[in-house]
Amino acid sequence: MYWMIMTGLLLLLGGNAELSCNGFNGVELDSTGIEGQFLRGPVRGGPVRVDAPSEAPVQGIFHVLDADGQEVATFETDEEGRFRVTLPPGTYTLVPGDDLPIMRPGRQKKPFTVASSGFTRLRIVFDTGMR
Repeated sequence: MYWMIMTGLLLLLGGNAELSCNGFNGVELDSTGIEGQFLRGPVRGGPVRVDAPSEAPVQGIFHVLDADGQEVATFETDEEGRFRVTLPPGTYTLVPGDDLPIMRPGRQKKPFTVASSGFTRLRIVFDTGMR
């Protein structure tokens, strides 16, 4: 009976609900956080060419600070620069790790807001300093 109700609920929600073991009866339907991809660029000097990408994925460690400047999460992007992090709704600042191949990582802080439902999509290109 439980699975019939959950299947009906998922169909009602369009199949976009994310299941987790932390919610009501083992199901959490409204997880929040961020997901997306981080890139770095430019990755070549000179003018941008149509046949050559000017950006590349950035794999590495990132830190999330809350509105008070306290670190609340640390995560690593994969080789394609992709990530998914669960965070409560609110305003945050993303801080790249010091060892990333970008110009002055600590100065490339990026503010973002997690909405009250769902995952906020982020696509950020960090500056390499190459010109």
